[in-house]
Amino acid sequence: MKAVNVILIAIFLATMAGCSDKNDSTGPSYGFNEDLVANWFLLSYEDEDGLQDYTGFINFSEQKTFTGQFVDEEGDANYSGTIETTSTTMKLNITNSDALWIEEGIYQFSYVLTSTSLTIEGVVDDENVKFVYTKEAQGDGEGIFAGIVKRASNGNPLENALIEIQNTQFNVYTDFSGNFSIEDIPVGTYTATISITGFITINETIEIINNETTYAVFEMEEETGGNGMIYGGVIDFVSQAFVEGALIEVLGTNLSTTTSVEGIYSITNVPTGEYSVKCSKVGYDDQTNTNIVVISNEETSSDYILFPEGTTNYGAISGTVTNSSNGEPIPNVVVQVVGLYNSMATAADGTYILAMVPEGTYDVSFTKPSYQTQTISNVEVVSNEEITLDAALTQEDGVGNLGATVTNQLGLPISGVLIEVIGTEFEGITGVAGLCQINDIPAGMYNIRASKSGYTTQDIENVEILSGIPKLIFITLH
Repeated sequence: MKAVNVILIAIFLATMAGCSDKNDSTGPSYGFNEDLVANWFLLSYEDEDGLQDYTGFINFSEQKTFTGQFVDEEGDANYSGTIETTSTTMKLNITNSDALWIEEGIYQFSYVLTSTSLTIEGVVDDENVKFVYTKEAQGDGEGIFAGIVKRASNGNPLENALIEIQNTQFNVYTDFSGNFSIEDIPVGTYTATISITGFITINETIEIINNETTYAVFEMEEETGGNGMIYGGVIDFVSQAFVEGALIEVLGTNLSTTTSVEGIYSITNVPTGEYSVKCSKVGYDDQTNTNIVVISNEETSSDYILFPEGTTNYGAISGTVTNSSNGEPIPNVVVQVVGLYNSMATAADGTYILAMVPEGTYDVSFTKPSYQTQTISNVEVVSNEEITLDAALTQEDGVGNLGATVTNQLGLPISGVLIEVIGTEFEGITGVAGLCQINDIPAGMYNIRASKSGYTTQDIENVEILSGIPKLIFITLH
């Protein structure tokens, strides 16, 4: 079995300090259950005080040996030994330990083994303990974990809730509709943690099945009690000037204020909850921001861009930004209507669209580090029309560095991976930490290849090297 290089480690033996009976008596005939051979990651540990916050692993080898490591607030512990089993009982003989509270000797527990999980139970110092592990994938396939996160009080979706699969590198945030999806998860049993500020965190056990989607709906309860603050600023869309004296109202309450000469405001002592906040001023169209969530002892922003009454003559500017030397699209170019608030970055395909541009004639700038800035003058915007404005930027000469971090499906670093800049002679090998750096690559767009025997080769397309700016990429090999 390959060695497991992790930091957060825990194993039930940590609870045995001077309190488990060493079993030297005769009993059933012991052998070895070869289905135990694997890396097993701890999902949960439970004693008579309930679930405890431990993480970790144990590794059983074909040579009937095991290794483990434990880290807690009191320090690190490493141990190893041999194992014997019947179909329901395991006997662990600890022969090496660097922690005084993990004594060398023989310990006996019952166990239940499935294809993806291992449950170990026993009595330690007259106290029942239970440990649940999940098996590291060994080519057993992959699945998908997907679902939606909602607010329990009204069923509304929650955006930016963090979904984490414990003891792995898998995590994702929900989109504006509360949806999430995580692909390529190795088959096994995991603990999924769902968290977002202002809500009670959820921990849920999930089962990932080969070529299937595990779907879940999470309804999150809000933390109750306390007050927070709503603050923000107000500007005039056309002039970009700060708006003084705008009325800010927290709808459904008696809380309100007006903006200062700098166009800013704050409302304190707002009870926790979700609100709609309205901004109004004579001579402007009203604007109401919804789903403003107030969290205890925290500040929540709600900004406004007010449109003068009658200013309905707006158009749009759209186009594509490419590299002047090869015609390839350039992402992350900042497109700005000079003198206005309107700006955005180009997408991966180099496209952009600037909406709600007041009718008139403008200069439009295109900027990105390592490219020469381009400004197109006398761009005429016509009411209710969308004009096309493309740009071709010239990349500055120079070289940049590429850094690559390579891990396996569980987030563990992989050494000895060949990193190639395809079509060039630039390449490198990852070290023990899974890191590789390739220096002095000419500025440009490249495809990068990561390969190692025993893993599926992976190509990463359209990696842009900029002059004088390091580029970092993260690769997961299966």
